[in-house]
Amino acid sequence: MKSDIYLIASLPQWAIFLGIISFFWGLIEKKAKYCKIGSILFATTGIIAGISLLIGDFGTITTPTETGAILKVLCLSAILLGLVSVIHLNIQWKKSKNNTWLTIFTILLALTNFFMYYNVLHGIFEK
Repeated sequence: MKSDIYLIASLPQWAIFLGIISFFWGLIEKKAKYCKIGSILFATTGIIAGISLLIGDFGTITTPTETGAILKVLCLSAILLGLVSVIHLNIQWKKSKNNTWLTIFTILLALTNFFMYYNVLHGIFEK
């Protein structure tokens, strides 16, 4: 059923969206607290995606098998975002000033993940 897929794909999309907003707010206001909240949201999304990839069986969803494979790829990309954000969090807590490239990479990876979820949701529900 399509509503099963919508729930699986939309909750991480909202968490990533809130993380991006928090991240940008922290960069604009120069408050590391908001950047850390964004990184924690990304890491939490990655952890939940990892758990759902290990426990969940996407093949039982009553959709074509391509959708199950797409959801697995989305989980893997969210896990990668979570790992990068954990590394970014560690560097932030060490108060390192040399994390500019990692910050840019984390934001680009988060935006990529957000639009991947967006495209999957619109591709599934417009058919």
